[in-house]
Amino acid sequence: KFHDDKSLYTGAHADSRSLQARTESRKSTARSATYTPDGEEVTAALLKRVFGNELRQAFSDYCDKDDSMDGKYFLKLAKDTELVGGAVRDQDVDLAFAKVKEKDARRIGYMQFLEGLVVLATKKGTSLDEVKERVAASQGPILTGTVAEKNKFHDDKSLYTGAHADSRSLQARTESRKSTARSATYTPDGEEVTAALLKRVFGNELRQAFSDYCDKDDSMDGKYFLKLAKDTELVGGAVRDQDVDLAFAKVKEKDARRIGYMQFLEGLVVLATKKGTSLDEVKERVAASQGPILTGTVAEKNKFHDDKS
Repeated sequence: KFHDDKSLYTGAHADSRSLQARTESRKSTARSATYTPDGEEVTAALLKRVFGNELRQAFSDYCDKDDSMDGKYFLKLAKDTELVGGAVRDQDVDLAFAKVKEKDARRIGYMQFLEGLVVLATKKGTSLDEVKERVAASQGPILTGTVAEKNKFHDDKSLYTGAHADSRSLQARTESRKSTARSATYTPDGEEVTAALLKRVFGNELRQAFSDYCDKDDSMDGKYFLKLAKDTELVGGAVRDQDVDLAFAKVKEKDARRIGYMQFLEGLVVLATKKGTSLDEVKERVAASQGPILTGTVAEKNKFHDDKS
């Protein structure tokens, strides 16, 4: 009883228990400290009700990789949409980012992005609807820079001579080869794959299926891309496991190990072309997915285990 009954603790032991209780209380309070401008506690359900997927495109426009956003681009979006100003300074945006991200993480996903917007709306004293309208109207990062004065000796390429003329020619040929390499993905109908095509054919209809196979950061690795391809029966016939791995390697960024939603869609186009099936059929198969299908080894019957009598 001297160990189990905490009310009998004395001296330093009693103080340490009291200190632990106060510390846990402060931690609990800190976790639930995000509220809307109307004083409503922020939950996942509230974020879905207010924003849904309406800001998904704006979020993707400011993601530099893996369909996730770092603090630099979160601040850039806040400035471009004029959320910075008045009561909201650059430091407040950085603090909002730090508040919603996971501990030790440097990037945020879509739901954390929405929560960050709520923090800024509360700081700015404006409604969530107004913030949503501003961000939804965004056309992507606004690029600014110093514009140099005109100089005919630099701007008029026909005046280049010697090594400069050769280097320009070499650069043009190099860019041409790069351009050809980038445009090497085509649909089964021979149409070149572009972001506009992917949005037109798929839109956000496969967003849920994509999220179901993302193990973290709203991005997918090669293992889960292969898992989805198998679960939706895209593997088979002309498509083998190796073809799925090659499709993943084709659409991911150089040196990256994960892909975002748009790269995922492009990967599906690669598989559709390899399989010789339509994009509509691929879309139907993936949309019908209920998430990863879990399988395991089934043990043989054992009467000493199975017979409860």
